Amino acid sequence: TGGVSPPSNSGDPTKPDGSTSGGSARRPSSVVADAVYILSNAWSDSNGFLGLGSRVASNTTVNTAIISGIVPTNYNNNGKYSGGAENFPRFNEDWTNKTLTYYGSMVELYTSQEATGAWGSGNVYGAPTRQWYFDNNFKTSTPPGSMMIYNYIKGKWSLM
Repeated sequence: TGGVSPPSNSGDPTKPDGSTSGGSARRPSSVVADAVYILSNAWSDSNGFLGLGSRVASNTTVNTAIISGIVPTNYNNNGKYSGGAENFPRFNEDWTNKTLTYYGSMVELYTSQEATGAWGSGNVYGAPTRQWYFDNNFKTSTPPGSMMIYNYIKGKWSLM
């Protein structure tokens, strides 16, 4: 519409935030960690140890690839649900009636070694409205620190 950039939470998967909004160019990035917590633009470190009511999120857009671990369901036979893919990026704020718009790619490679607490235990976060999209830019320009696989040969795995 007249060359106007979409708002940060437009939900348009063809226009990742940062490509033209606010006058800044999109910059590819990746986050590789044991566990990844997404903090909203309203996050304040000074409220980090306060109750959930003091950690209220704001609508936020994130554009990055995430490579991380996860806590599997029934980890160490604890009978607990892991939170699934919807909690692969973790949260520490009350996102009630707020939107997290995510453009990127999520890859789970291993079981988290440090962040192993059971999901849903305590007053940790309120779930955001999730608008998640694969960043089509990754098809031609991989995020930093990642590999691009152009082809592969299916074969038998064996120990030598």
